[in-house]
Amino acid sequence: MENEYALTIVLSSLQIDCLKRRRIEHFIKNNVNWFKVFQIATKEKTVFLVYKNLLEQHYLFLLPSTLRVVWERAYYGNIQHNQFLISRTCEVEDTFAQNHITAYPIRGIIILQLFPECTGWRILRDVDFLVSSDCVEKASEVMLKEGFAKLYINDEDLLLNNKNSFKSSIFFEKKYENLGAFDCDLCQDIKPYEQYERILLSLSKQGSEDYFISHCILFYLSALDAVDKETMKQSKADNSYRLAKLLDIQLLEHLCINKDIKSGLDREIEAFQIGSQVNIIRKLITHYWEGGGTV
Repeated sequence: MENEYALTIVLSSLQIDCLKRRRIEHFIKNNVNWFKVFQIATKEKTVFLVYKNLLEQHYLFLLPSTLRVVWERAYYGNIQHNQFLISRTCEVEDTFAQNHITAYPIRGIIILQLFPECTGWRILRDVDFLVSSDCVEKASEVMLKEGFAKLYINDEDLLLNNKNSFKSSIFFEKKYENLGAFDCDLCQDIKPYEQYERILLSLSKQGSEDYFISHCILFYLSALDAVDKETMKQSKADNSYRLAKLLDIQLLEHLCINKDIKSGLDREIEAFQIGSQVNIIRKLITHYWEGGGTV
């Protein structure tokens, strides 16, 4: 593994302990190409987590001045963007509730809602809502009334090699002057269908054991297409999300452990029949951040 890639993995850690700091010190002795680190971290969607760790560990002085300035501006711009998305998401949630629409935010925005400390480094381009099948049409009408434009419909948003997927997604966008665009994706019908209603019911019980477990399951389904279950290597189809998706799962699994609901999560993983694939993802997390980035 090349020096810059190994360094990027360590700097993409949720926490930098003494062992990781020693590894960083080892890597930076070898004439680091910081532009390459920036490029790798951008591809892996951890570019702002890397910046945050460089800032907190007092390594920014090592960066070329031009790169340091660009990275800093982008980092604080990402904070503003995420705060904007959080605010707009709350507005859409309230609108759906007022119109008796069963729809709940899922995936990336949940990381920002559950872990505010991630607002600076988590990259989020749009917001996903899981919508009940019988509410999709009404939800679409409400979005249009609220000033959103319907962009397109994706008839099959694959999550797991055609086995688990959303039946369809409808993409909306609303532009705000001086703030940018708010992109929103209405997703429906997770397969297998018998699990879909249970997921929706769990998401309605905010703060419950089932609520956290269901969000973790949704992240697993989203990440599985990025992992080749035979080789534990990156899939060409989704090679820009590997570290970022693993970090999301790591955060949610730690949350389940802290809430003493890990056994419930494991039971749900078996109910979705994704146990073997989940074990591969857990091994990747261990190899990257507990094994020193030696994958």
